[in-house]
Amino acid sequence: MNIEQVVITHYHEDHTGNASYLQKTLGVPLYMNQGMIESCKTKADYPWYRKFFWGKRKPFIANPIGDSFTSKRATWNVIKTPGHSRDHLSFLNNETGQLFTGDIFVNEKVKVILQEEHIPDTIESLQKILTYDFKEVFCNHAGHLSDGYHSLKTKLNHLTELQDRILHLYHEGRSSDEINQILFPRKYPITKLSLGEWDSLHIVESVINHEAKENAYQAR
Repeated sequence: MNIEQVVITHYHEDHTGNASYLQKTLGVPLYMNQGMIESCKTKADYPWYRKFFWGKRKPFIANPIGDSFTSKRATWNVIKTPGHSRDHLSFLNNETGQLFTGDIFVNEKVKVILQEEHIPDTIESLQKILTYDFKEVFCNHAGHLSDGYHSLKTKLNHLTELQDRILHLYHEGRSSDEINQILFPRKYPITKLSLGEWDSLHIVESVINHEAKENAYQAR
């Protein structure tokens, strides 16, 4: 296989674990969002369970990606889609309408998220990406989605409804823990295994914290 370049959707180790190997062994250039380039030059710092499942990501040196890039047969739009991580990108093939979404999709109904994830940003990113013309989606976890536009639209609707429910309960005076218990009564093993890094509570808190910041900004 002749690899000429590598473009990275985001810095998480399950997406960058082989970056150092590819760079050192094949000498290929790596491209990613400017925001996490400096962090990826150093030893990765993440919990033991992630190292167990996905290994230890070695440092690598990437170049900042532009607004587009070219492959042998196509030109690709680089679309900023933060939410799953602050540096998250999606890649759209302008000629075929194929969209590579990294981890912005994963599944239609979210139950738990990483502590760093931000639901309002994910909603905004999905709204943005749905303004583009595409059908097929390639998700790093869900695989190939032949009607990816519909799948992303379904996820956006779910997150929007979930956000509305969280805010409704919050405005009733419910605490984050109470809202979490009402909306997500089932507890998943990943929450205990990750010592809370993955939790439904982060969904609730990201929505409430965003609301508080928006209110504070408007009150200035």
